[in-house]
Amino acid sequence: QRAESIAGLIYLASLYAFIRMLTTTRQDRWGWITIALCAIGMLSKEILATAPFVLLAYDAILVSDCNLIEAFKRRRRWYAPIFATIAIAVWIFLVNPRGGSAGFGNEDLPTPLEYAGTQPEIILHYLKLTFWPARLCLDYDWRVETDMASIAIPATILIAALLLVLYGAIRRRPAAFLGVWFFFILAPTSSFVPIADLAFEHRMYLPLAAIVAFVTLLAYQLAGRPEANASDNSGAMKLVATGGVIICVALGARAFERNRDYASALDMWKSVIELRPDNPRAHFNLAHSVYKLGDIRGAIAGYRDAIAIAPNYANALSQLGALLSRIGEHEEALPLLERAAIQKPKEAAIQYNLGITLSSLGRDDEAAQAYRTCLSLDPTRGDAWYNIGNIALRRKDYDAAAKAFEDAIRAQPGHIRANYNLGGIFQIRGDTRRAKERFDRAFGAAMAEGADQRSKGRLVEAVDALQLATQIRPDSAEAHFELARGLKDIGHLDAALREARTAAKLAPSMRSAADLVAELGRPAVQGATP
Repeated sequence: QRAESIAGLIYLASLYAFIRMLTTTRQDRWGWITIALCAIGMLSKEILATAPFVLLAYDAILVSDCNLIEAFKRRRRWYAPIFATIAIAVWIFLVNPRGGSAGFGNEDLPTPLEYAGTQPEIILHYLKLTFWPARLCLDYDWRVETDMASIAIPATILIAALLLVLYGAIRRRPAAFLGVWFFFILAPTSSFVPIADLAFEHRMYLPLAAIVAFVTLLAYQLAGRPEANASDNSGAMKLVATGGVIICVALGARAFERNRDYASALDMWKSVIELRPDNPRAHFNLAHSVYKLGDIRGAIAGYRDAIAIAPNYANALSQLGALLSRIGEHEEALPLLERAAIQKPKEAAIQYNLGITLSSLGRDDEAAQAYRTCLSLDPTRGDAWYNIGNIALRRKDYDAAAKAFEDAIRAQPGHIRANYNLGGIFQIRGDTRRAKERFDRAFGAAMAEGADQRSKGRLVEAVDALQLATQIRPDSAEAHFELARGLKDIGHLDAALREARTAAKLAPSMRSAADLVAELGRPAVQGATP
């Protein structure tokens, strides 16, 4: 959506600069600004590739009153470089294609015919939302339409509208430009080029400008061109003005209601599931939101819902397996992770989760292989090196363990556990200076990680980091206090009270710890503990 908004801003700015070029004496300044905006826009979204054609149509229909070829010839000095900017979009596509998310010949995507057959229904849905934005959905997961009646009726309506726009453009009717704007901007995402997601509301952001302009001009005509004969059309003006106020109030109320869905990720994904209960991604994202709030059991249930809809949903299989392993259900987790690895053999995170579960089942050799596969896919995964080090540590191969922990720290300098375990090896070797240095780094990294994750709303991760801090330095009142705050955030109030009491005992002068003990020790708070 951010990329779409940026592309829309650049698109409108390029049109504005182009209009200024056509209507002012400073053609050179505005002409070069137009070229620069088109070139920059090609770096944002594919829809900018349509901008040169739309600018040419604007000139031919609204300014020069001639056909497209003649309009191009009259200003070839400017059109040649404007159209040349399309090469930037082509180059980006060739150098950095969209992988499996768009294009031809991908068996995971709809065929061009299936995609084109479904788009008319989707475009009419967009138009309906334009006039009354009810039942908006962040993630439709729209399925390919197979019913011929459901394809034929919307397609007939859309083809008729397209022919009307084409006729108007050939006859150079000013209103036809709005249709050109609408259909050209939708063309890259809503025609026949298959994209993984058939529908997204943000694809309508920029085409919506044509609908708004059309309705505004229609209201202007219904009001009887008020600047021309205000006294004769006072009744029509009042009627249009009253209607405009009613519409604005209604749409404002609808926008206010929609904004409630954006209050939290939890609310948003619940609203998506309400509209699209068979959308596995919505269940996956709801589960992830629940997990971030510390409800592991709730997250497990959500991932199960996603898999029930899409049994081969690799990310859901991986996350479910990881959480089941986390609560000790390793036997149930393993086949889920193996299925995920089959679906996405080049996904580093899946190999990592598989390694954790295999290691928990005592299958260290297989676990080490999974970690090495993970590292071959993503060498920056310090956690994989760390776990390889732990396998070596269990075998008392301290040299191999130290090397793995050092590799983990090279990949992630702030890796808490790798620094701590490396410090432990130095301690075994009698190198107290280097051991202390690593313990200090581990503690500092744990405290910083806890604060960072808490500030980002990742409460479970914050608690994990702070628990490590208390393990590294059991005598740190600050670490126990911050852990108490984190546990309170995720609703683990009994554990939070224990940590707060420990902090207060270690530092009797720490007023904040005493206050937290008093707050958590109140009967009403204790009764709220899950």
